[in-house]
Amino acid sequence: ALVLHHMSELNYSSDERLIAEAFGGLASIAIEKSILLSDIEARASRLEIFGKIAKNTGSSLEPSEIFRNIAVEIERAVPCDRLVIAKFNLADGIYYHYYEKTDVPMGLPSNEDIRAGVMSKEVYETGLPLYVPDIFQSRWVKSRHARAGHRSALIVPVLQDGNCIAHIRLTRKEVNQFSEEERKLVIDIAECLGPAIRNAFLYRTSQERTERLEIAGEISRVVGSEREPEDIFRTIVQEFRRVVPCDRCIIARIEDNGKRHVYLHVDSDMVLLPYQNSGDESVEWVHREIYKPKRALRIEDIRNEDVPLFKEMAGFGFRSSLNIPIIQDGICIAHISLSSLELGAFTSAHEEMLMAVASHLGPAIRNAMLQNESKLRGQRLTSFLEMSRRLTRGLALSEVLDSVVEVSAELFGGVARLRMREGEYMKLVASTERLDGVRLAELVPIEGSISGMVFKGAEAFATSDLLNDPDTVEFRKGIIPESLANESRAVMCVPVSLEERIIGTLNIRQETGFEFDRDAVRTATTLADQAAIAIENARLHEEAQRSRVFLESVVG
Repeated sequence: ALVLHHMSELNYSSDERLIAEAFGGLASIAIEKSILLSDIEARASRLEIFGKIAKNTGSSLEPSEIFRNIAVEIERAVPCDRLVIAKFNLADGIYYHYYEKTDVPMGLPSNEDIRAGVMSKEVYETGLPLYVPDIFQSRWVKSRHARAGHRSALIVPVLQDGNCIAHIRLTRKEVNQFSEEERKLVIDIAECLGPAIRNAFLYRTSQERTERLEIAGEISRVVGSEREPEDIFRTIVQEFRRVVPCDRCIIARIEDNGKRHVYLHVDSDMVLLPYQNSGDESVEWVHREIYKPKRALRIEDIRNEDVPLFKEMAGFGFRSSLNIPIIQDGICIAHISLSSLELGAFTSAHEEMLMAVASHLGPAIRNAMLQNESKLRGQRLTSFLEMSRRLTRGLALSEVLDSVVEVSAELFGGVARLRMREGEYMKLVASTERLDGVRLAELVPIEGSISGMVFKGAEAFATSDLLNDPDTVEFRKGIIPESLANESRAVMCVPVSLEERIIGTLNIRQETGFEFDRDAVRTATTLADQAAIAIENARLHEEAQRSRVFLESVVG
């Protein structure tokens, strides 16, 4: 409408009214043309955007480059503070990022964020766009987007064959910032992205499969060679760290039904000794959470876990962890654990890839473990045969006793003590350590000591940490002096038996955390049996010598 106002009280003349009507008609034509021109420009702009998106979608560029170009076009038409093209899998809660454009990247949502509820989940459930004018006034007020200061959000599904295969998310730090026209434009753009998303997913699947095959191929090559087990373990860890960056990676296994934690290989950018407290709740936790269910375990923040192992690692600055089981014949035989100094460093995609790779590692780990055990047994057998000969060379009792502890210390690379019963005590008769009355008691009671327990029960005992083993609580009450706190605390104690009679105990110590496995206990027990024979022979020899001297003195 054309409206004219006059300052005076006079009416417009008929000529003026005719002129005004003529101008009104011309103005109507001009306005109509202006609207048409604006529509044409908007359509041309849309066609230009769609044309560029279609060009990118059909190009041979890598998916990351395609999505970057698409994001540039969307943001040019609809300005925003953050733009994400992503995918959320309703079935398993796995979240993928195809592209993120923002000044301050937020990355993937954590497991806690997903459990608390993400806006995109509603889009996948309904297949409809979701516009949140003010996040602070919505049920997502505690979401990570609200914590980052974003106020309005637009999430649009990318549909293909009626299914939501991805979504576009735009957020702004102001309230109600996406107009109806902008929302409609993003919806129209999303309709063009189905092929690009499908191709990107196929490309990523192919790329991950190639990476898995490369890792498996390199590991197979090493396993098929004549390399030492340590080289095999090192290669496996290096390949894992190549595709999933981390600050520490270990291969370990749980033995004795969740009671012992044995490290096969440790590769760490930080100086952190392997966890020593075998037999505590941490080992039971690993066995319960990983070995029994045979599943991967991804921890966003280890500080939230009430487990001694994670508390110790958190003290060194570690924040997140990814644990992968290694399965052989339906049994978890070992696990690989990756740790990072960053919160939420490991994604569901990392977990999925490493689980796929780990499915090929069972034979490699098993063979390396068997090779390691076979080599150790061979070394022990060779040493054992040589040392058995040494035990039978001398007949002087003191020399035999010294030989027993020297042979034992050499065989297991530690220190050794030999105790024999004397009344209600176990008397130290030989040791590779200096007897000074403080660090080493000459007499320990049979009741309330490890040597006494082994002597009475006729069964071997082994622990990787004497002072923290729950099975040694009673023996630590006043029996072990405080000075032992700095002593090697991995202990193996076996009975020294002659036929059915226990005559003493052989005690071998190593550095804290050293694992005396079943083979070590068997070897030590066999050695102790040999020692018993040598001791008895020496004792009989000394008695014979004393009898001969006595007879000679009597006969004269």
